[in-house]
Amino acid sequence: MDKKWLEAQFALHPEKKKADLARALNLEAPAISKVLAGGREIKAKEYVLMRKFFGMPSDGKSALGVSGGAYIIKPLGTKITDDGMHDSGFSSQNDWVIPANLMREKTSAKAKQIRTFKIEEDAMSPDFKTGEYVLVDVSSIKPSPPGVFLISDGMGEIIRQCEYIPQSNPPSIKLTAKKKGYDPVVLELKDNTVIGRIIAKIEWV
Repeated sequence: MDKKWLEAQFALHPEKKKADLARALNLEAPAISKVLAGGREIKAKEYVLMRKFFGMPSDGKSALGVSGGAYIIKPLGTKITDDGMHDSGFSSQNDWVIPANLMREKTSAKAKQIRTFKIEEDAMSPDFKTGEYVLVDVSSIKPSPPGVFLISDGMGEIIRQCEYIPQSNPPSIKLTAKKKGYDPVVLELKDNTVIGRIIAKIEWV
């Protein structure tokens, strides 16, 4: 992501030079070439200065996971600071970059509220197959209306059809698999049981 983002900025601003950017960051010129070659990640503080160098907003609110008209979607479990960046830098090779207009047509969730997740079991096949990637809206943790959710069952993360059991005490949810051979499961609805709602998947054709 760092390499592609920086390449795009130089393409959009042909008057900007690598040497000038290096001086703005108080770095040696080879450091910029290393980023463009994919051998170095951009650090969080450098990213803010780069945005300023290219004439982009550099305040915290403008950097909440959105860059150059795209959502920066990070894997589940990634630690993100309050400004939407990695604690170790703005981006990594595992980030997904999705056009912002496409995301806004489908969801009101912010970029930092969406995570990628790789399915590791076949309980929801053929709808969700082993090895497929999904987008998880971690701001949507109430299974009302019912839907497909990423759940923590105490042993790991699983994807299941999830619905709230009305008038249950304590509050509970029913989990159902798509594939035969998996019995329905009832879980008490505790903090962190529901990780988020599945809002999209990537399927190769």
